[in-house]
Amino acid sequence: MEHKWEVVFNFLSEGSYPSTLTRGQRQTLRKFASKFSIRAGHLFFGASAHRRAIQSREEACNLFKELHVSPTGRHIGIVKTRSALTSKFYWTGMTSDISKWVSECGKCRLKVVRKLYCNKVNPTEPQGLIPKKELITPMDGSASPLTTHVLNTAAGVPGSNMTLRLYQQDPWTSVWNLITNRTTDDDGRCPGLITQQQFRPAVYKLHFETAQYWESMGETSFYPYVEIVFTISNPDQKYHVPLLVSRFSYSTYRGS
Repeated sequence: MEHKWEVVFNFLSEGSYPSTLTRGQRQTLRKFASKFSIRAGHLFFGASAHRRAIQSREEACNLFKELHVSPTGRHIGIVKTRSALTSKFYWTGMTSDISKWVSECGKCRLKVVRKLYCNKVNPTEPQGLIPKKELITPMDGSASPLTTHVLNTAAGVPGSNMTLRLYQQDPWTSVWNLITNRTTDDDGRCPGLITQQQFRPAVYKLHFETAQYWESMGETSFYPYVEIVFTISNPDQKYHVPLLVSRFSYSTYRGS
């Protein structure tokens, strides 16, 4: 990891290549290095120079611990920890690393168990050691006849904070009419996409801002966006159209 950043730094500062690189490897280095800049002797991801490139796994792990375990971090979960770190730092594979480290955190595991328990208890009964303010009210998406769920298959986590839009096609003009403009929640879901009154036989399109999602985590995506177009012929049924996505692939299916 350290050697790679040293090569990028030397190329940007001196325009030099390692003598062992082939012509194709030099082209790859130029393309990769174009994503970085140097400021005050440090390597930064992007031209804006807001995200410092972390040059060792040990430093990345220490930054995670400093944010996540400290009194200011307070074990804020995968999404918020990832958002906080990616706003200031960059290292290759940071999305997977953060998800793995948070999932291995003992206190975070305990919080998940407590939330699952709170979802099952009756709020009108005494809660023992669990404060009432920690009771979780499930977000009910049952009112919508159409649901979706984004899964980040590269990291094995929900695709949270991904912008998506639902369109309905006009049968006469073929114009796409916007129905919903939302962002997925921490579980990668988006309840309340459409009401039963709006849901009629038609062609629909779910548009997912995948590039924006990956860029927020310091990654690039082969697909700038993903669009799933489908036909609804029986609006009395329930439809589930998920998106399983990584940086270089995606898939979907019709569920219920």
